[in-house]
Amino acid sequence: MKLTRQNKLMKSQFQKTQARLKAAAVSDADSLLLRKFLEHEVGLDVASCQKTAEGDEPQGASIDVAALKERYEILRVLKQNEFLESKAPIPVVESVDLLNLSPVEKSKERQYEEIDLMGENVQQSQLDEAMKQVERMRQQMKEGAEQTEELQRRFTEREEQQETLRRQLEEKNKLLQERAQEMQNQQSETEAEWNQRWEKQSELVASLQQQESKREGQEERQQKEQEQELERLNELKRELESRVRELSQLLDAGVKQRENEQQAAAQHLAEIEQEKVELDEQLRQAQETVASATGIEDQLEGKVTAALEAQRSELEAAKAENVRLHEQLKTLQDTSTPASSASEVQTEDAQTIESLRAEISSLESLLETRESDSKELQQEIATMKEQQVKKVQDDASNDRTADATLMQELERVKMESAEHVHELQALQKKLRAAEERLTKANSESECTNSLVEALKEDTSRLADQVAQYELKQAASEKELSALTDAKRQLEEQQELDREARVAMEKQLVEERAYWTSKLEGLITDSDAATTKTETLEAELREKQKQVTKMAASQTSMTTEMMELQKQLSGMREDLAMAAEGLEAHATKAETNERRFIQSEKEVAELKNQLEEMREKHHDNFEMLRREKESELERVQKEHRTLTAEKKELSREKDELQSLCQSLERELTSVRKHEGELEASLSDQTFQVGNLSVDLAETKKSLSDRMAHATRLQTENMGMAGKLAEQVALIESALRDAAHGKAAQKEMEVQVQTAKADVQCMKQSEAQAKQDVENLRLEIRKQEDRFQKEREEAKQALQHAVGNEKLSFKREVERLEAESKHKSKLALQAVLEKEKEIARLSTRLGVVEEDVRSGDADNRKILEFAQLQAKREAEAREQAAEMQALSDQLEEAQRELQELRDDKRRHAEELTAMLQNQRRDGVNMEYLKNVVVQYMSFRPGSSQQARLIPVLTTLLQFTAADTKEIKHATRRGNSWTSWGTSDTSLDYKPIVVD
Repeated sequence: MKLTRQNKLMKSQFQKTQARLKAAAVSDADSLLLRKFLEHEVGLDVASCQKTAEGDEPQGASIDVAALKERYEILRVLKQNEFLESKAPIPVVESVDLLNLSPVEKSKERQYEEIDLMGENVQQSQLDEAMKQVERMRQQMKEGAEQTEELQRRFTEREEQQETLRRQLEEKNKLLQERAQEMQNQQSETEAEWNQRWEKQSELVASLQQQESKREGQEERQQKEQEQELERLNELKRELESRVRELSQLLDAGVKQRENEQQAAAQHLAEIEQEKVELDEQLRQAQETVASATGIEDQLEGKVTAALEAQRSELEAAKAENVRLHEQLKTLQDTSTPASSASEVQTEDAQTIESLRAEISSLESLLETRESDSKELQQEIATMKEQQVKKVQDDASNDRTADATLMQELERVKMESAEHVHELQALQKKLRAAEERLTKANSESECTNSLVEALKEDTSRLADQVAQYELKQAASEKELSALTDAKRQLEEQQELDREARVAMEKQLVEERAYWTSKLEGLITDSDAATTKTETLEAELREKQKQVTKMAASQTSMTTEMMELQKQLSGMREDLAMAAEGLEAHATKAETNERRFIQSEKEVAELKNQLEEMREKHHDNFEMLRREKESELERVQKEHRTLTAEKKELSREKDELQSLCQSLERELTSVRKHEGELEASLSDQTFQVGNLSVDLAETKKSLSDRMAHATRLQTENMGMAGKLAEQVALIESALRDAAHGKAAQKEMEVQVQTAKADVQCMKQSEAQAKQDVENLRLEIRKQEDRFQKEREEAKQALQHAVGNEKLSFKREVERLEAESKHKSKLALQAVLEKEKEIARLSTRLGVVEEDVRSGDADNRKILEFAQLQAKREAEAREQAAEMQALSDQLEEAQRELQELRDDKRRHAEELTAMLQNQRRDGVNMEYLKNVVVQYMSFRPGSSQQARLIPVLTTLLQFTAADTKEIKHATRRGNSWTSWGTSDTSLDYKPIVVD
């Protein structure tokens, strides 16, 4: 088993860790040797040194420097004495570098000088340096211990890693072993299967051999019988030839008729496939309409939400108005003082308070009604959501049914493959029959050779042959009758198939017309919806214009009120002047009283105008509310209609799917029937070929026998004394033998050709098998492609729907923001007007008091008259503007009608263009064949009536065309009926571009 990359890496890591462990073991051994040396030779307590370095023991456990110095001095003196006694030169004692033995210090540079501790001149400084070296050694020992601990820790980690890797390797090995076991099991199973197949094939071969042996015995028997029959069929040559000619003519006619029927069936299959494609297109269109219906439902939901928000804003505004009116009541109640002199003012205040209370009660009732309406809308929204959930569930169930239909189609494909296998088996059987016929032909060739000898032996069996020929003739007549009956049955089946096709074509035409009408209805509904939206937008624009005009009128009224305020201030000044000059103007009291009456009338008129303006505003508000409620009701109705249409579309979709399934089943049955017919036709053609071969051979044998009979008669007449004729007879016998050899050679050549034909048939069978496999692969590829295209179409549709929803939501939000802004402006304008009205009413009360208390001037009355004239002129201008706006509205409606007509005309042109595009995709050869068949049939016959739906689908006839064709068929059933003198008929000339 080869090592993988991971195993190699693990092996290299293991080798590295082993090398490091060896190095750590060597360093540990060196450290132990050094420690022993220090403890035994030098006298250091290494453990206490480590503890003092680590802080485990107190400072007193360190090395005794004085004792160390004394030991070194004693050792030096002893060595010196030994050298003196030996009178030998004192060897130079080399200082032992203990740090060199340390594995840590080997990698470091020397940071100290070597000290000769055993030298003669030992100084205190050298001892200090030695102590320093010892301290360094302590530190190095400490570092070495830490390194050893770290190495041990790394070693344990590496061991753990190796253990985990080993476990992983073991698990992988187990998995590999399991896979190998599975592969072995699979291999054994496959071997067992192959062995079983081999045994089955061997059994089949044995059974085939047995069958062949049986067939050989049967063939031998048949050969003997054929020899006997050939001896009897010499004198029946002419009658058989005539019968064979008749049979060949009948068979040729039957073959031509079968070919025509096959062409018609192929055409019908092409029509059915085309209709299937059209039905798929209609299904796609229905799915698109369903998607558009869902989009419309989303739009309706957005409109409903917008209407709800508008109602909520109106409720909030009404609540604000209610609060404001309550505040006004409180202020009025606070400001109302019990003055005895102003009784009229109190009565007016009481009236105003009552009117305000009535308005408050009406507003509260409006609030209650709005709240109830909002609750009802929320309930309707909840019901709509439940309906959408149900729709989603229905769609899921439809998807499941579609999956079930796909599974059924897969099963159908499997059944077709099984049928193809069955057909291949039938072809194999036919091949075996052909081989048997070849063996029969060989036996017949041998029979011919034996016939020559039989003719020479006796000619006395001709009478028996005639009798047997008569029996054979009767059998052949029976076979002919059976063939005619079979032909009649086939013609009846073909007529039934044609009638079924016609019925199916009629159903398809009716369904196509129904779906086209449905689509046209949906298009008209969408056009109506667009026109309604356009009209609503136009109405909104007009209302916006009216709001702007109202704002302009409010500004003009505010200016007028300012002018009135100025006039009232002037009147106050004039009244003050009049109060000062009351004594001088006593004679003018009557005139002042008249002017006072006139001013009171003008004030009353102003109050009436103000009340009229308030009523107009209230009416406009009520009208807007009613329009919104009507729009909400209309939207709800449209939503209900759309849901009903969606349900109908889903139901029709299910019906179409069921129809498609039934059509596919009928197609499979028709194909099976056609296959059976083709098989029977091929069998009959093969039998006819065999009969023709047999007849040709019998012709040859009969001609030879007749020639031989004539020759024998001449020989019998001139046997006596004609030796030359005997020589001629011998030569003729030799010639006959040569002819027999030539015939035998020809038969051998025919056998070889038959074998070559069998080989070709085997090759064609293999090619057919390969074609079947290729067709299966293509079907699978087409199914995968169709699935991918379906998924892509679904994704694209979902993406488009999401984009449309987002754009619609953005548009709805924008419109809601605009409507909120406009409603706020309108509310502000109304509040400002109401404040202005309240202020003017208070000022009018003050003016009335001033008028009652003093005198007014004639100049003020004239100014009031001028103001009234200005107002009337402004009212006339407003009426003229309203008339102009109404004219503009009529013109806009007329333009809208023209646009609708243009849209309808464009839709008709689009349908015509689509029909032209569909006509472009028609196969012209197929169309030519259909037209030729239509013109070949008798006018007004049922054959022509059956071909009319085919022409309508190919050429995409409109409803008017079909109506005209039906009218023309009713006029007459002959070609001469086109030349009638009926002037009321509207004929269309044929225009050639």
